[in-house]
Amino acid sequence: MKLIEEKPIFSISRPCLLLLVILSATMVLACDDFSFYGLIDDAKDDNDTTLELQISPISARVPAGADLLFTARGGKKPYVYTLVSGNGAIDSQTGAYTAPATASVDIARVTDADGSSVDSQIAVVEVVE
Repeated sequence: MKLIEEKPIFSISRPCLLLLVILSATMVLACDDFSFYGLIDDAKDDNDTTLELQISPISARVPAGADLLFTARGGKKPYVYTLVSGNGAIDSQTGAYTAPATASVDIARVTDADGSSVDSQIAVVEVVE
């Protein structure tokens, strides 16, 4: 009776196996940054009222007459934008701000539906020509 020796379908050397494991781990870690979980987190942020109300930018330095767009995040929608002090102008719904023609320090505020608010300071500087 003759024994038949079974051979594996394929074989891989230890150095190749180690390289394969390292490359696989690297791919998993690298792909984690590009996963759809970030998209889910961003969508959650827009609807999650547990996040503290934030305004962006929190402060700015702009030339006289310049435009700036404020955005809000967190809190409870809808947001209302107001100018607390200064001579600029702000759209209450969009947060679009226009600096005054002269130097000043303006304070913009965003208020959410729960009445929470946060301010941003805008330093308006005159342009010297």
